[in-house]
Amino acid sequence: MCLKHLRNLYSPIPTFENQTLGGIFEGYRKRSKLPSKILDFIEEVYKRRNTEPNAAHGATQLPSIDKKEAAVLIEMTKAIARSEYW
Repeated sequence: MCLKHLRNLYSPIPTFENQTLGGIFEGYRKRSKLPSKILDFIEEVYKRRNTEPNAAHGATQLPSIDKKEAAVLIEMTKAIARSEYW
């Protein structure tokens, strides 16, 4: 669900290289300039991603997310990444 791109915002630092977003999220939250509601949204999506069947987890079941929700998540990810980088 594109969350790996958010994880990569702070992953170039070697100590973060092999960690999940969940493992670095508190530090990300402290350094981020995003509003807390957006950070809460990111964390909620991350938690859901870990329970959702998808190819990243080797599942063959269809995920419960629909195309509209996926499109919103993609656009939100792009907007969040842009605002963190610029």
